[in-house]
Amino acid sequence: MPRIWFITGCSSGFGRELAIGPIDILEGAVEECSHDEVAAQFDTNVFSQIRVLRAVLPYMRARKSGVVANFGSIGGWNGMPAAGLYCAGKAAVAIYTESLAAELAPFNIDVIYVEPGYCRTSLLTEGHKMAATKRIPELQAGTQQARDTLAAYSLKQPGDPAKGAQVLREQEMMDTWREIIMSTDCDDVRE
Repeated sequence: MPRIWFITGCSSGFGRELAIGPIDILEGAVEECSHDEVAAQFDTNVFSQIRVLRAVLPYMRARKSGVVANFGSIGGWNGMPAAGLYCAGKAAVAIYTESLAAELAPFNIDVIYVEPGYCRTSLLTEGHKMAATKRIPELQAGTQQARDTLAAYSLKQPGDPAKGAQVLREQEMMDTWREIIMSTDCDDVRE
């Protein structure tokens, strides 16, 4: 039976490549970000995925089959200046995906976590990030260099999301994978 893919967050990058968004990154030092800005960041990167899961999982459990593929980021591995809350959200997705895999294993539902490398998506462009409205002058020296680096890297990342999406399509046919870590060129996939 052919699998049906339900893809959310497909305004750019991997989702768009797999399917054919909302703000993805809150840019600012942790202390600079308001409660509402933090809530919006986590709503996009964490809570929206959980809402979709709550809607879909009862049907998968009833069928006793399915695959949940959550996208994270290498940003979830380490924090960085001006993107700490983005990194924290991606780390949260990684951890709840591990828990979800254990919870759904008795129902024959596979749960995978995809951590792409630096790929040419619009993630770092102005339409996909929001700057914290508050700026603390003492923090600018530590965060401005990170902002400048990300801006210079935008749309110049070495990875190809089309190639990465193809790797995922091919991997989807395998029964043994759970966590996919791809380098930026997507040629060396590691489970």
